[in-house]
Amino acid sequence: MEAQYSPRKPEPVQARIPPPRDAQLLVKMGATPTLRAQKRIRLVLWHPPLSPWIKLNTDGLAKGNPELAACGGVFRDYQSHFIGRFSTPIGHHNAFFSELLAVIIGIELTFQLGWQHVWLECDSTSVVECFSKSSFVPPWQLRNTVADRLANLGMSSSSWIWHASPPAEIIPFLRMDFLGFPYIRHG
Repeated sequence: MEAQYSPRKPEPVQARIPPPRDAQLLVKMGATPTLRAQKRIRLVLWHPPLSPWIKLNTDGLAKGNPELAACGGVFRDYQSHFIGRFSTPIGHHNAFFSELLAVIIGIELTFQLGWQHVWLECDSTSVVECFSKSSFVPPWQLRNTVADRLANLGMSSSSWIWHASPPAEIIPFLRMDFLGFPYIRHG
């Protein structure tokens, strides 16, 4: 029996270009819109900060461009203990605006609560670029399921919310982070 080798044709890469309004906003803020290749599946671990730091994970979302939007964030200490969270609907905006507003709200809360050692994580490279002095795209991929869920809770809220205890919907995810379990990420 003779084996035959038949190379597979590579599948075309599907790129997503930011919508024109988002791309124009990014350019005005000094950021460079980038193409994104087709999504992959990977495991993502949440890591607590070092003592005495507090970690803030933020996320924002929009159901369209622009459409109903919300944002949220979660604060945890160096032992992975939940400190507090926020989530809020923000009207009709795009995803970039909601991601950026989540960071701004998180920073404002940090100052209001008098915390001086806060580690901020945001999964939007465009937002990260806005806070940097040059056009920098970080080589890491961040995603935090707890912050994602809080942003979604903000969609169903009628006003801004701060709680010092976690809602039941995120307790399993806080436990997974505490125990060091990974999430499966599509993208």
